[in-house]
Amino acid sequence: MSHEKRTILRVGLGGYGMMGGLYAAVVDNVNRYFRDAPFRAVKANAFVFSDEEAERAAEDGWTPVRSIDEMLENADYAYPPLPNAMHCSVALAAFEKGVHCFSEKPLAATLDEAFAMTQAAEANKRFLNSVNFIYRRSPATVYARKLAQSGVFGDMTACRLQYWQSWSASIFEVPLTWRFVEEQAGGASYDLASHCFDMLNYVTNERPRTVSAIATTHVKERRDLKTGEMRPVYVDDTLEANFALSGDAVGSLSVSRNCFGHENSHKFEICFERGTLAWCYDDLSTLWVYAADGGLKLPNGEAISRGWTKIDCNRKGFWNHDFADGHRIGYRDLAVYQLCENMRAIDALESGREYQSDAPIATFRDALEVQRCVAAALLSAKEGRRINVADVKATGEK
Repeated sequence: MSHEKRTILRVGLGGYGMMGGLYAAVVDNVNRYFRDAPFRAVKANAFVFSDEEAERAAEDGWTPVRSIDEMLENADYAYPPLPNAMHCSVALAAFEKGVHCFSEKPLAATLDEAFAMTQAAEANKRFLNSVNFIYRRSPATVYARKLAQSGVFGDMTACRLQYWQSWSASIFEVPLTWRFVEEQAGGASYDLASHCFDMLNYVTNERPRTVSAIATTHVKERRDLKTGEMRPVYVDDTLEANFALSGDAVGSLSVSRNCFGHENSHKFEICFERGTLAWCYDDLSTLWVYAADGGLKLPNGEAISRGWTKIDCNRKGFWNHDFADGHRIGYRDLAVYQLCENMRAIDALESGREYQSDAPIATFRDALEVQRCVAAALLSAKEGRRINVADVKATGEK
């Protein structure tokens, strides 16, 4: 690595599907949103699966390539929004080539792979390891974290975590994509429960200690587009769980990809000794706060009285809103925030400073612990018994 301070960050993009196309727009816009970002993001190579993806990538200013090694060749920073089973090999290759790695969630297709990725990341501390738990970037969840960990509400007593979608319900006849193949995906549990467990830890610094769960597959066959035949589906469509936290706190979780009326409803309600915090992605910049005894104040000094208060976090004084004070934000904005925060973390690493943030990134270690919680829930559903999360370990893990 050069001793001169880096001024640009060459981005290698893996895959040019839905998330790849979105991230291409993120690279285009991050320096427009954040003039003080530590680097200028530039497009390098994009790994593509098809001629159609290659054409789109080239039109958007990327150099399309057909291998991960080529994608990493001219990159300083890699983001591969690829099937879960590819995350591990891409991350290991990135660290071997000295490339900062931003991985999708869940961290991997298996707990063993997630552990291998975490070991590699922690053996290569000069390079960023970050995971796309994107809802950490909402100014409302950042403020929820600040309130929850300030101690003003006291200890947590209960929480309810939910993530419901509807896109894979039977009437849509969604074919057998990689998301429904067990060795490549992991079902709604890996796809959605991973977000919930990360958000719980992000806001409260808590993780489940024991878990009891039920999982079910509603659509038991899907059509294989290559053969035209119906093939069985083994991954879960829905997962319901309850869990114990530290002290006397308890929690529940509900995730599904088959709930009509819910396009992307990720939410939490967290209760404490002296109040409650509630958030939903459907109104992503709003935090609902119930202050049981009043006396709380917003960043602008406004007092919060007893009862439910709706806090609009689209204002200065909340995280990362100087670029569009008061205006509504969306998913793409969160992705822009994510890239900028990763840039800040890389700048700290390369400058020898400690990375500090009011909205810290999720590391591979964070994502490994999330994956352990998901694996414990699935084991509970399979065996019909309560599972001690700490007992669920990867091969070779102490």
